[in-house]
Amino acid sequence: IDANVFIERVEKDLEDSAIRTALETENAHQNIPFEKEKTATKAQPVTRFTRTELFSTLCRVAIVLVVATMLIYVDRWVWNRGVNSSTRYVTTLQEVATLQDQIDAQWDRMLEYPFEDGRMKKGRYRLTRGVAEVHFDEGAELVIEGPAEWSLDDIDEMHLYSGMIFTRVPEQAMGFTLNVKGAKFIDLGTEFAVKTDDSGLTELHVIEGKVQLFAELQAGRVIGQTVIGDQATCYDNKSGRVEAIALKKHAFVRRIDSASNALWKGHRTLDLADVVGGGNGFGSGQLGHMISMGVGKVIPQDCYHDPARRSRISNVSDFVPIRSLPFVDGLFIPDDGAVQITQSNLRFNHFPDTSGATRGNIFNSGRLLYNPNDILDLKLDGKVYGTADSPAICMRTNLGITFDLAAIRRAVGGVKLVRFTSRCGISEGLLDRRAYYIARSEDPRFVVSADFWVLIDGKTVFERKDVRLQTGGIDVEIDLESNDRYLTLAVTDGNDKDSFDWSLFVEPTLELEEVD
Repeated sequence: IDANVFIERVEKDLEDSAIRTALETENAHQNIPFEKEKTATKAQPVTRFTRTELFSTLCRVAIVLVVATMLIYVDRWVWNRGVNSSTRYVTTLQEVATLQDQIDAQWDRMLEYPFEDGRMKKGRYRLTRGVAEVHFDEGAELVIEGPAEWSLDDIDEMHLYSGMIFTRVPEQAMGFTLNVKGAKFIDLGTEFAVKTDDSGLTELHVIEGKVQLFAELQAGRVIGQTVIGDQATCYDNKSGRVEAIALKKHAFVRRIDSASNALWKGHRTLDLADVVGGGNGFGSGQLGHMISMGVGKVIPQDCYHDPARRSRISNVSDFVPIRSLPFVDGLFIPDDGAVQITQSNLRFNHFPDTSGATRGNIFNSGRLLYNPNDILDLKLDGKVYGTADSPAICMRTNLGITFDLAAIRRAVGGVKLVRFTSRCGISEGLLDRRAYYIARSEDPRFVVSADFWVLIDGKTVFERKDVRLQTGGIDVEIDLESNDRYLTLAVTDGNDKDSFDWSLFVEPTLELEEVD
């Protein structure tokens, strides 16, 4: 339906029927001849209409106007709501941005909402929960945290009514404008975040670059202020005050990746123990959970007292992929020969001859449950690890895990993986177990020993053999290159026995650096 053509037809009907009829009737009542054309040389007969006929004509015109209005409204409503329709309708509303990604997003569909292809038009939007990443056609990139409400005004301008937004503006999009009640923020080539709510308070946090702030003060005065990187300011719409506040550099989500459920807030480190707990490396993992080689996925540690979960796994020649964790490529049992360490069939043939058996579990925890009443704390250099503040990966020999560095880079796009750091050693919590002393009394030659390995793309970058209970923590620091794909951590038994070989990689961290 072409609304413009329809309206033109209605206007023509009004001119040719109702108005003309009304004028002729009125002139007839006053005995005034009506001239259709001034150039007419012969008087034309005048058609006279009764009041009933005039009223009927006007009613028909009114009906036409009402129907036209309804059709125009229905046309727009169908366009706005026709996301799943195979018919595309013509619209005069301009598309200005694209919904790039979203995590757990719920949209208020009483307002505008993105179409199937992700295109977003000018209009008002409300995200009731979740996080969405929106890219303006002019180049500005926004991450919006729900609940939030905003309007898209143009390809380089928007209005934020409530919520939190992080904005990244490349050089070609300089001048992007974000409006809030009583204030305007104009980008001068930067990364900045804005938080506003119904109380009238608006926070501006500039991470890099500059932002020009224009704020309306009392008595209608407007001030302009430039806020530079590592600075923040707060504008009170009710009082008209503008004052400096502390910068909240890691309070706003900057990048999202729905494939890995990653929410990056500018963290400079990624915790691999959190990944083992089923998380994205930024705190979403479950402390006390573990990856089970036998099950091939993350499970709660409280099932560890189940004999079926504690059974030894041996003679496993195949690599076990962990498909539920995007950052974990898989687990394997290190032994002599060519051992597969990645899903892509990358192999490593320098592991020693081991028992070829493992308990098959790798933990994000500082406490091991032998059974509900038998708990082992994991310690290194006298400190308990495996807590939220001091994370740790714990695994019994013989076991290896491979992380997918490429998947991590994709999840936090624009971020460089600089290095891997950790400390490794045998848990000193064994000294608190009576069973350990019984084993030593039965065999004076008995020692707890393990070998620690770190591989990059199947090549040894760290190797420490015969690490014993009394050795303490050993520092691990590996620089990473931009094309490094796989990071592998492994432990092997140092004496063909895996008894009490509870091995730790404490604070296993990937250091991040944002690319300019």
